[in-house]
Amino acid sequence: MLARVLNGLFGVAGAGSASQLPAFYQQYTLVLKGMLTKAERDAEPLREFALKAGKSLDELLEGLTGNNPEFAALIGEGARNDLRQALEYREAYDALASAGPLERWYVFGQHFDAEIASKTFESFEPAVPVTPEAAAYAGIGLLLGLLLLAGGERGMKGAVRRARGRKDSPHTARDLREPHL
Repeated sequence: MLARVLNGLFGVAGAGSASQLPAFYQQYTLVLKGMLTKAERDAEPLREFALKAGKSLDELLEGLTGNNPEFAALIGEGARNDLRQALEYREAYDALASAGPLERWYVFGQHFDAEIASKTFESFEPAVPVTPEAAAYAGIGLLLGLLLLAGGERGMKGAVRRARGRKDSPHTARDLREPHL
């Protein structure tokens, strides 16, 4: 009876947890899109200034970070970092937005950003997904939950056997005391 209840609990917990992965992915891409929009908005004045000056963005940044006073170098370095961040966000967002259901988690791993994940977790709200993708993740989670339970049960049985002083052998304690003929 207890085994059935535990199987059910671990199965449901695994399925419920894994079925949230598509919702987390969706919210992660929304947070990433917001950060991308901010980074691009922050970088836009530099692009406009370079255009007005008749220079490329790289030429403008090189002029700011070259043999100029320290303040200009700091501004140039900050601008270079802002532009690099905007480019990284753009690449990550484009890759995540175009990834299909089977490749999403691989692409997600390639473009994972701990800061974005942290911001996503701050506002993450579990969903009740009813998509085939969520059902597949729920099935995988169900199996993982049951495997976790089975592994825990085997480990506990082994620990109990060791605590009682019995070893994994086909012979019982009585067989070891009596000589075999």
